[in-house]
Amino acid sequence: MYIHNISDTSNLIWTKATNYIIEERVIDSVNVDYIKASKDSKLTQYSPIIDTCLQKYILDNPLKIELNDLLNINLEDKNEILNFYNKYGDLGLFSHKVKSYITASRWMPTDDLSSKSPVLSITPYQNEYFFEKFWQKRLINVGKPIVVDKERYPDLTKSNDSGLGDYNNQMKRLLGTLVRNQKGELVGRSPDLIFEDYIEYSQLKYHKDFGAFMGKYYPGLVFNLKDIESQLLDFPLPYSIDYFKNYAEPLVEVKKVINELRDIFEFLHEINDISVLTQSPTFYIDEKSAKSYYGRDKIMNYLPKPSIFPMQLKDSLSYSWGKSWTFKSLLSMFAVKMIQEVTK
Repeated sequence: MYIHNISDTSNLIWTKATNYIIEERVIDSVNVDYIKASKDSKLTQYSPIIDTCLQKYILDNPLKIELNDLLNINLEDKNEILNFYNKYGDLGLFSHKVKSYITASRWMPTDDLSSKSPVLSITPYQNEYFFEKFWQKRLINVGKPIVVDKERYPDLTKSNDSGLGDYNNQMKRLLGTLVRNQKGELVGRSPDLIFEDYIEYSQLKYHKDFGAFMGKYYPGLVFNLKDIESQLLDFPLPYSIDYFKNYAEPLVEVKKVINELRDIFEFLHEINDISVLTQSPTFYIDEKSAKSYYGRDKIMNYLPKPSIFPMQLKDSLSYSWGKSWTFKSLLSMFAVKMIQEVTK
């Protein structure tokens, strides 16, 4: 199967808008408050710091992650919540939960043909979005390409020697449209979500319906969560430019997650030994053991994943294995700060 990598967000995951607002939207006849970047805001990149030893390095636009900024928010004061977002950006609720997702198949140009070719090859592709150290998007072909004569669909600005230019309106209407078979059924896999392993068992409940779940975080793209058309939208790559333009976080979920993190921190402070226990007992011997397991399970839901990578030894051609965190969201940054605080 031909797979073509086209983009990633390796340099945009730590980006935030300069100004956030709380906007009320009507979704399925229900008024819901969302936090999102304002239309007139700009995007700015920053370097989050969770380890004080990193401050000795020269970083572009460094921003120290202050645990008290999260713990001391008055969640009944919308201005305080917005101040937090203006400083750090969004919590990353969507990215924190989702491991990968795939959208409906569409007709797209096949990339392996020369622009000078007298024909245009178009292929039914599906967009697959997945996280591996950073969010990436790739095209997966789900059917055979077809060849279109360029004389039938000439380029508007085609020059005689290069064949370069924009497609005419008829071709533009074909490109990007859904791919269906003769029975009218969509070609390829149904749009689908793959969640992080712990989500199924955590208090962060979700709706498995693709359009309904995506509409929670892209309310400007999905107005009716039960509309079948919401299943067929091509949602943006997380932490891409289009993501920042369309992404929003439900205020009620923001409050719930912050409260949960605060509860975790309180539990961790009451535990003398927070070492990771290998198994959960069928019953608890005492209150301390119960809190230990509870705190362990809850904080693991928010911690970033450990990443192992080869690291060249100084003044040597040899390598050793290094270990670091792989962050998907601001939530995981604050979880690490909590662990640092209670293990001082």
